[in-house]
Amino acid sequence: MTEIRIGQVYLAKEVKVGRNKSGPWEIIIVQAPGKNQPKIAISVIKPPSGIGPNGVFKITSIRSVMHRNWKSNGRWLPGSVTVRCGVKSLAQLSDKEMERLQGEQQINYNSHKPKFPSLEDMFK
Repeated sequence: MTEIRIGQVYLAKEVKVGRNKSGPWEIIIVQAPGKNQPKIAISVIKPPSGIGPNGVFKITSIRSVMHRNWKSNGRWLPGSVTVRCGVKSLAQLSDKEMERLQGEQQINYNSHKPKFPSLEDMFK
């Protein structure tokens, strides 16, 4: 189960950015570790957040949750879940917030395969 909670720290699986007539937008995709876990899209309230793929961030507020379905060949198919959130990258957290996070949570980096290889992997 992929769950989004205020104050929780997440690892960005993927980040999509763009611009439309309303201005810039940013979507961060998160997914719980394990097989077949659902992906949830985080729509950033104040883009740009400065969070990139494989970036670690904290949810500071939740404004809304949307579940979208779409129609294909006359059948409705289950869609995605998007959570409109305020976010802070780990680099933006204060020392007190970092101390609190270290005591509360562990981020499992090994459960996530990076989208892009590291320089070490490229030269092996």
